[in-house]
Amino acid sequence: MLLWWKLEQLRSISWRVRSRAAEKLGASRDPRAVVALVKALKDKDPNVRAAVAGALGQIGDPKAAAPLVGALKDHDHSVRHAVVQALGTVRDEKVDEKVIECLLPLLKDSDSTMRSAAARSLETVGGDRLSDRHRAAIAVVRMKWDEAASIGLPAVDPLLGALSDPKSQVRVAAVNALVKIGDERAIPPLIDMLKESDAHVQETAASALASIGDARAVMPLVALAGEGSVVTAAVKALDRLLERIVQAVPDADLIKIAALQGPAPQGPGEAQKRSNAQAGATAATQPPDFSRVSGLARTELSRRGLPVGPPPSASR
Repeated sequence: MLLWWKLEQLRSISWRVRSRAAEKLGASRDPRAVVALVKALKDKDPNVRAAVAGALGQIGDPKAAAPLVGALKDHDHSVRHAVVQALGTVRDEKVDEKVIECLLPLLKDSDSTMRSAAARSLETVGGDRLSDRHRAAIAVVRMKWDEAASIGLPAVDPLLGALSDPKSQVRVAAVNALVKIGDERAIPPLIDMLKESDAHVQETAASALASIGDARAVMPLVALAGEGSVVTAAVKALDRLLERIVQAVPDADLIKIAALQGPAPQGPGEAQKRSNAQAGATAATQPPDFSRVSGLARTELSRRGLPVGPPPSASR
């Protein structure tokens, strides 16, 4: 189809015809269509405007960069999304800085598809202009967890933001990246994650707290071991944590840990889990044992010259 006919169709009274014309012009990659397409960015129909933005992205002519930046203010989400994608392929060095400035806030957009589109375009446009903080934010949005962790401290804030993602697999991946960085800013949100209903998230957070190593995590792990549905993971994490930082634990907390009974108390969630798993079994598996963590606490109390009573009974 001749170019002039496609351009005529951009002026059709039917939005469907105008939209298809824009798509065909984009597929042609003919730069002669750019002027007409830029004008069509103000079409009254959002379907047409989105198709026009996509077409300009396909053509990739630098003259479309500035008009596309202006179209980021469009009130329609689908149009803005198409514009963000197009800005990753339409390059104009005179406008790149403005593009980066406009796209960076979209990394925190409430819509995950918008965040992803902005991150992809920034990867293309940003280059050496991006700071480590910006590169880390992009890596988190793109779920490039190892890359985010390799950037180090600048990645902590965006990773902490990912801990509130509705998808548990994203939260778990963010936790694992934070462990590799080992920054103490992760401790409070990780402690909060011990209260989640998802057992895998709880176990991951418990292990992360043990790996980072901070005395603030000791008593929350004790509580999880005593009342949660992930007793085994909590006791293991508590054991690992005390081995590393027992000398930093306050006296009062050590006294409480030293007094713990040998077998860890079994919470309602754990009891139900075991009941389901052991249906038809001839013998019940014994719950995890607090005796090792209790022993670590008692040893440290003795080292501090504080009185230590007799070992707590291992029986219920």
